[in-house]
Amino acid sequence: MIDLKKKIEDIPKIELHKHLEGSIRLETIREITSKNNPDKKPLDREQFIITKQSTTYHEWIDKFWAHQAVLHSIDIIERVTFEVIEDSVHNNIRILELRYSPDFISINHPWFTYHDIHQAVLKGIKRATQSYNNIAVGLIGIIDRNLPLETAEKQMEFFIANKDTFIGVDLANDETKYPPEPFIYLFQKAKSHGLQVTIHSGESPIPTAAENVRTSISKLGATRIGHGIMIHQNEEIMKYVKDSNVVLEVCPTINWICGLFPTLKDHPIKRLKDFGIMVTVSTDDPGLIGITLNEQYQQIVENGLLTVEELEECNRVAYRCSFLPEEVKSKFWRL
Repeated sequence: MIDLKKKIEDIPKIELHKHLEGSIRLETIREITSKNNPDKKPLDREQFIITKQSTTYHEWIDKFWAHQAVLHSIDIIERVTFEVIEDSVHNNIRILELRYSPDFISINHPWFTYHDIHQAVLKGIKRATQSYNNIAVGLIGIIDRNLPLETAEKQMEFFIANKDTFIGVDLANDETKYPPEPFIYLFQKAKSHGLQVTIHSGESPIPTAAENVRTSISKLGATRIGHGIMIHQNEEIMKYVKDSNVVLEVCPTINWICGLFPTLKDHPIKRLKDFGIMVTVSTDDPGLIGITLNEQYQQIVENGLLTVEELEECNRVAYRCSFLPEEVKSKFWRL
């Protein structure tokens, strides 16, 4: 009998949807947090890792803030970036697209400029890719939809000014209160400057979730959608996504943790794929939910969502839709 765990470990992987701020090692969080913990109280795993289903956005966002608080120095940002890539290598990830928000990292850390943060991230990437020569890394800049438009404009100007070190841009955060329409002009501007677009959309149980996906594609110019799984309730928009050749960046475990489905077995990734929509598989925030990409794959197979062969097909889709230039990604992957 073939060992499923070993079979999954041996698959060369591509991860397109991973947040730097949500991928910090638990050991690193404990180490850094304990230095600022005068009471020396034990730091339980449950303080930082979500292991059970939450029904509201705010039940788990507090833990995200606990991760963000760790990123309070340039050296730590560089270290965390290095460790995220190192962990990716250990999961046999050959192509990694890592996304982050300079504004989110700078909240409560007013001594940072966007430039400071970005240079630390780049330094961490350089050190990791020099230490491990079997992974390609690209950066996606995140606009926070819950912050004022003036802040979004500032972030986008930074991404455009540094487009030689960003491969794309994203719109993220609470879709339930902040629809994509106010950001149309910013993402059209990014596209005009040659940046690729992926949008967090269709990830919340709200009536407009599927329509948000259509808007993100038709108005903001997204060629990939972060999550997008709520379109399974709207066959018209499923057809629109399929006909538009737009790819979904699907992260099943965190969708379940956010309370979108009663069990992981109920996740619609198989239905979406069988419908003809291109899907890829990522972890989203592996540090926050305490899983690796290898473990995510195993959960998918064990819950009957996709087979190992279908996961390998997802990686072929991920290669084709990766924002990294062909001349870069082809060095680390062969179709």
